Amino acid sequence: MSLTSRKAASLLGAAALGVTAATGAGWAAGSTAQASTTQASVPRPSFSKLSPSQVKARSSGKRERMVVVFDDQLTSLPANRAHRRAREATAASMQAPLVAQLKQVRATHITALSLVNAVAATMPAAEAQALSHTRGVKSVVPDVTVIIGDGGKYNTKTVAASQVRKSAIPARAADGQQLCNASNGKPLVEPEALTSIHATQAAKIATGRGVIIGNFDANSLAGNVNMIRPNGQHVIIDAPNPNENVFSDEFNGDVSTMAAQGTVTYTYASQLRFSNIPANCSFRIVGDAPGASILSTGQFTDSNNRGQIVAPQSQVIAGLQQAVNEGVNVVSESYGFGAVPGANADLLIPANVAMVEAGVVVVESSGDSGSDGTVEEPAANPAIIDVGGTNDLRLLAQADGYTHGWEDNSMTTLSSGGTTPQNDVVDLVAPGYLALAVAGINQQPAPALPTEAFGGTSQSAPFVSGAAADVIQAYRDTHGGATPTPAQVKQILTGTATDIGAAADQQGAGLLNIDAAVKAARQMPGTSLAQSGTPELVDNPSQLGVQGAGGSKVQTSVQLYNASSKAEKVTGTYRALGSETTFGSPVTENVSAPPPPFPAQGATAAAPVHFTVPSGVSVLDADMRWPDPTNNSANILTFILTDPAGRLAQSSYDYGASEFVPCPNGGCSPDIQHATVQHPMAGTWTAQILWANGRGHVQTAPDTPGPYTGTVTFQASGQNFTTSPASAPVTIPARSWASVPLSIAMPQAPGDAPESVQFTGPGGLASSVPIARRTLIPSAGGSFTTTLTSSVSRGAGQLQTFFVNVPPGKKDLDVSFNAPNHAADDQVFYYLFSPANLSSPGPEHFTFFATAVDGTPTSGNPTGNASLIAPDPQPGLWEIDVMQGPTTDGTVFSQNVTGVLAYNQLKPVTETGLPTSKSTIIDSGSSVPIAVKVTNTTNHTGFFALQPTNNDITGGNVATPEQLAAGATGTLTATLSPTAAAGTAVRGTLSVIDSTDFSATDIAIGFPLFSDFHDFAYAYKVGS
Repeated sequence: MSLTSRKAASLLGAAALGVTAATGAGWAAGSTAQASTTQASVPRPSFSKLSPSQVKARSSGKRERMVVVFDDQLTSLPANRAHRRAREATAASMQAPLVAQLKQVRATHITALSLVNAVAATMPAAEAQALSHTRGVKSVVPDVTVIIGDGGKYNTKTVAASQVRKSAIPARAADGQQLCNASNGKPLVEPEALTSIHATQAAKIATGRGVIIGNFDANSLAGNVNMIRPNGQHVIIDAPNPNENVFSDEFNGDVSTMAAQGTVTYTYASQLRFSNIPANCSFRIVGDAPGASILSTGQFTDSNNRGQIVAPQSQVIAGLQQAVNEGVNVVSESYGFGAVPGANADLLIPANVAMVEAGVVVVESSGDSGSDGTVEEPAANPAIIDVGGTNDLRLLAQADGYTHGWEDNSMTTLSSGGTTPQNDVVDLVAPGYLALAVAGINQQPAPALPTEAFGGTSQSAPFVSGAAADVIQAYRDTHGGATPTPAQVKQILTGTATDIGAAADQQGAGLLNIDAAVKAARQMPGTSLAQSGTPELVDNPSQLGVQGAGGSKVQTSVQLYNASSKAEKVTGTYRALGSETTFGSPVTENVSAPPPPFPAQGATAAAPVHFTVPSGVSVLDADMRWPDPTNNSANILTFILTDPAGRLAQSSYDYGASEFVPCPNGGCSPDIQHATVQHPMAGTWTAQILWANGRGHVQTAPDTPGPYTGTVTFQASGQNFTTSPASAPVTIPARSWASVPLSIAMPQAPGDAPESVQFTGPGGLASSVPIARRTLIPSAGGSFTTTLTSSVSRGAGQLQTFFVNVPPGKKDLDVSFNAPNHAADDQVFYYLFSPANLSSPGPEHFTFFATAVDGTPTSGNPTGNASLIAPDPQPGLWEIDVMQGPTTDGTVFSQNVTGVLAYNQLKPVTETGLPTSKSTIIDSGSSVPIAVKVTNTTNHTGFFALQPTNNDITGGNVATPEQLAAGATGTLTATLSPTAAAGTAVRGTLSVIDSTDFSATDIAIGFPLFSDFHDFAYAYKVGS
């Protein structure tokens, strides 16, 4: 077992994310307030011209892309129209000496940024190191790679077209819903979701006219006929080539979702090649803000070895900066870094905050990694709008032959949700599965089609971005042309969202309702309208994040605006999901691969499972697992749920892009699936078990059955909401605000327990405010538990967060864990972050730090026990994260990971031979033996090593770790031999490090697994 760097991990090139990032102090939680500083306290930068000797010294080391971030973020000069030129001029003046210095050391790719006051460049390591200590520099961080788009490099194999069995599709489903337009009827409208979000009604009031939306690679559709208005005006503005019509995968879908014009009529038969839909069934594609203009926020063509479109973070920010300079009003972002432990963020956070401060509405997708603990960065930022996804299943019913009908508006299985480390949840949800969107023809893989099947929260975010444009227009029309602030737009969209009966950390405020939003926008304070026909509520804040001791109550309030021309009486009620109740015993079936032909939805993998849902269930939970020991990406199974009426209700999901996860042999399946249905119909349900990944590739042939021949187990359960009074009735005058006090009860158990407060009034008046409740681990210590349930293998699985307020005077902080299911393909990782870790990236090493990291199982510790240890813990709020790996072993539906937090558990660590005074003389060439006695106080076998900060202590257990069983005591050895010149005063630290596997790293960031048992300071003077 070899040693690697142990106490900190560089964020450069972390494989699990494809991106890594670190930010300076004050940006960790991503709020506007944190991103701002008082100008008087910000030091001015100082960059001098380098001497020839300095140029030589600073030109050494590996050249890497770095970003130099200034302390002064020019907060007195927001990037809005009034201050934009002054901000750019001030930034340029401040950055000019740095740019000149970078040129001296022959730095390349120099990019000056003003949205974030920073300069990016490929520079020598020595220059980056020196700049990190320069006055006026906030931090020097890696110019990390952002994964912009997934590309098309998938391992999932599909069957031949001749092997697909097509089902006949009638004009109407059995429940009366329309599958096909009548021969003389109007074409259907794609996406179906426009009905779910009431966009058609809203279009009578606002279409986004006069509003500019920014989206990545929008120019690719500049010349598409569906992106040209009937009057010949191009929807996509300022495109270098106004005739461009290039396939750009999800970015075509983004633009289409927002502003497709509906000027082209297509037939479903030509676009759904594996469906037997009648040839005369036609449709048009329309966006939810067809009056808006679209501006590109950048265009990148580089890809990594996984086929993903990538770009340096500085170039992404530069594209956003250019769009802001060109007057963009809304920016839609459908890219991120995945769920990241440590509540740390990236430079996109301050860039987004700067855009918001400039008056730009920023909308971000929550991610496509499943329902719990998976919200990606930078979506976890209260300044922006974070969007999850819901289902609209007409297209899937058409493509796969579900002729009894379908149900819409359940949470889509892929939607990332849960409570983030920053203690917030998604703001609202919008349709994310499934629709047809406009696609560019040029450079499209064969067979080239003018449409593409589009879904994911990358669809949800553009829906909300288009809605934001509609709200801005509606507000301007009734407020003398004034533009609402981003905060007002967010409040309007969330306050008017429709509750769909999902958990608060899944739906946020609810499903986007554009009609209600534009009506509320017209009634906000200062309106020129005299009357209001429909009452609406607008909440401020749009969600609450509270934390406290178990059993305590947190006092807070919500401001409610009555967007009506008459007084309304409103009552508040708390609502939270209760515990699960299983519906009968789990059902196990044998898996096999049938012969062709195969139905369009996928080959049958096992006998269908029937289960009964009792009446009154709030949420149906469905889970499936299969113990494939190889986690082979060819063995992906999914289930389709149909209700007692035979209607298509839900599909489970697996990422199905096997090269995108760090599993053995380049790909994996998680061996587990999970899905929910809100307000399930009572009666007998059916779960079809298929060879499919649930991604709804309705324009491609079904997946090829895999080699797995074991068993699959299915289980259904349900949850019901519990409610309690939140506020007495409050009468709010017309077009007025009222403050509603709330007393929020904190659960006894440590961890996250989201709920919502439902405000209701007569005539259907309703608004839902999600509440992220986080109960702290008691400061005195104690046990805590988290349940890990599922993964979709899109990188790491669920991330669960705990906080504890560590009191002063403790000798050590000790956290132990047990994961009962500790198979090699069912990993769990653990992280400990101090208050200092959470506020600083550690610019000296271009990293952010963890105090301790562990994982189970490892080569040195095949048990389910793990530990995190911190000597001399800093008083304050510490974070503990538990993160699921990308796979499970498929033997259990969930596992409860138990932690115990205690103090002062370490036995004394002693040393002999280490000099501790600068008066101690150690001659050059001499050797001083060092011995350290340490006891393994963890609950598992550990490998102990010595780590010096200097290169003068070597050999022994610096090079080779010592294995100690739990409770065992051992002696670590090393040799001190001065390496500095005679007369040099030497100071350093010798750390005693424990790891279960020094060669292993965590799944999310690339941290090594380690705990620091003790740090010895040493000092001496080098003799002759």
